[in-house]
Amino acid sequence: MKTAVFSLVLFAISMFFYLFFSFYSSRRPQENFAESNRQLRIVSLAPPATNQLAALGKDYLLVGKTAFCLGGENAQIVGDVINISGEAVMVLNPDVILAGSLTNRSLTERLQTANIEVVIISDPRNYEELRANFRKIAEIADALPKADSILAVVDARLSQIRTQNENLANRPLIFVQLSVNPIFTVMKNTLGHEMIELSGGRNAFELEGGALVSAEAVVAANPDMIIVADMEEFSKDELARWARFENISAVKNGALHIFDAHKIGSPTPISFLEAVEKIRSLL
Repeated sequence: MKTAVFSLVLFAISMFFYLFFSFYSSRRPQENFAESNRQLRIVSLAPPATNQLAALGKDYLLVGKTAFCLGGENAQIVGDVINISGEAVMVLNPDVILAGSLTNRSLTERLQTANIEVVIISDPRNYEELRANFRKIAEIADALPKADSILAVVDARLSQIRTQNENLANRPLIFVQLSVNPIFTVMKNTLGHEMIELSGGRNAFELEGGALVSAEAVVAANPDMIIVADMEEFSKDELARWARFENISAVKNGALHIFDAHKIGSPTPISFLEAVEKIRSLL
């Protein structure tokens, strides 16, 4: 149980900073692997980057990843996003390391000093930045044609949705819960916020200075729908907690839902669209 709680806390911290902070730094691999006979060796220290590789069908290039990464079945786990073993990374002899905003800067500098290419994948604040990240990773993995094919489909559907939303007379209030004790939610000017807006809803907390809210504030906001990021057994407990507040519109509407945490916190363009479509279907 202690291990589960510890993992949940790490995940919540990772999700929070992933959604709300960004920084940019990228360097291109010096060797052209597309024109060589040697397969690129990638270590991903950022779950969002791993998800992107998997969506491109290129996660087989992973030789290392974090404990929170999906995909790359044969990749060795080198840490838990925040705590990364530099020795474990270097022993894998990677050509490229995909890092994120939670990756320790002293670690990335140390790896660069060891002549290992480090590419920082920024935290997207909107779909356009998510799209740019997807293409950046596709370029590294020599998968730009596939990325552009995927994006053409996603872009077209999102354009249709935006047009349909122009005629919406009512936008239900949606509260998205990212963690428990404390409760973090989706801030304004984030990818999660745009997801809610595109779905045809309104963010219950359009916060700009922080994402921490209280249960009392959620009750006072009276959301029409409550979405809890999947946190294993904790998610059902949270839904049960909200269900006790019988006067909340979401409870009256039977609109309490559990969503895939990766689709909310570290989506690919495909899963971003899937999340938007799913919320739309529930409104």
